[in-house]
Amino acid sequence: MTRAIGVVIVAGVLAAPVFAQRRAVDFQSLGRAAIEELAARSFEKFIDRLDPKAGAVLTRDKLAALWSSIITQAGGFKSIMSVEARDEQGAHVAAVAAAFENQNLTFRVVFNDDGKIVGFFLSPADAPPAIAWTAPPYVDPLTFSERDVTVGPLKLPGTLTIPKRDGLVPAVVLVHGSGPHDRDETIGPNKPFRDLAEGLASRNVAVLRYDKRSLVAPAGIHTVDEEVVEDAKAAVEFLTTEPRIDRRRIVVIGHSLGGTLAPRIAAGDSRTAGIAIMAGAARPFEDLLVEQLRYLTGPTSKETALAEEAARKMRDPQLAPNMVVDVLGSPLPGSYILDLRNYHPADVAASLKIPIAVLRGQRDYQVTPADFELWKKALEGHSNVLLKLYATLNHFFLPGTGLSRPEEYMRPGHVDEQVISDLISWIETVR
Repeated sequence: MTRAIGVVIVAGVLAAPVFAQRRAVDFQSLGRAAIEELAARSFEKFIDRLDPKAGAVLTRDKLAALWSSIITQAGGFKSIMSVEARDEQGAHVAAVAAAFENQNLTFRVVFNDDGKIVGFFLSPADAPPAIAWTAPPYVDPLTFSERDVTVGPLKLPGTLTIPKRDGLVPAVVLVHGSGPHDRDETIGPNKPFRDLAEGLASRNVAVLRYDKRSLVAPAGIHTVDEEVVEDAKAAVEFLTTEPRIDRRRIVVIGHSLGGTLAPRIAAGDSRTAGIAIMAGAARPFEDLLVEQLRYLTGPTSKETALAEEAARKMRDPQLAPNMVVDVLGSPLPGSYILDLRNYHPADVAASLKIPIAVLRGQRDYQVTPADFELWKKALEGHSNVLLKLYATLNHFFLPGTGLSRPEEYMRPGHVDEQVISDLISWIETVR
């Protein structure tokens, strides 16, 4: 459920815009300088740039641990490729594209009018990856067409991939994992959602995928409903308006956090005819957070200690919606944590009367066998369930060998063809 490279927010609320007596500030230069200081490990200088509210949350040690985590996953810092400054929703944003050994990343540094940092976000860079994506062998581009669409009230940019064969076709909505993902769920040179979309469409299933709200409009997200559920339901609604789509056969396929929330997306919504849970967690976010840091950095590391501290705060019965918990330098609103705390995905899945598939790669260190067993137990006796393990696949259903690590995600690959075949067979049962 936890992203490999994700969003970082160092201030919970962006400052409101002020239009009078505004002095000229070079936000482009400020953004460049801030990331150069991170790269040079001049953490004290970066801390000095923070707004007081942000500075109260992000300490030098937490910033150092965060930077170490980025380096561990993206490789060594190489250079700043470009800087673009623009205004977004009343805030000033410097988008700093940086090259690392394994991946290009974009830092979106958010400033107030005085040039103080109130937040920053981290996502895959807009620039093409060093190794371009190529279609897997199971994709036949002659069998489908694609068109640009928008999803939901925020008009999230998306792509509808639809088979060329005549007649009504079943359809899928792809729902991302945590973090500011694009419609392809791009990670390094890999595009798992594009693999799924074009692979399924090659075998007569339409697919809708879209850029996630936390990528397009991250400000103002306080709950998982706002981050994921509302837009997924809007995507299902969109498919019901498409003349080529069989409205009785619209399914949701969620990956990671999207898989965890797939039962919630379907609950009480008769338009969703089935759900597939790909690497979805059934346990609390804080449990997975600690497990992942222990796996990646060791049980006694500083990062693990910070994760354990965050987990204690997330479990605090006194946590209130208006409070903020620092999660490895990334404050999460109490409202977001409580939204997840009050949601029990396996129980909700057990209450559904629709076909359900649960898929997991056995090399996945982010969502473990404990989660798969919880899904399995909850769905005992369910009339139409597919439970499938894949011995060589990781969290993104890419094949590999040995222990999985984040750097593996930076090697080019494709969603395994067996996953496509299993999903096609399962979708055939959704009627």
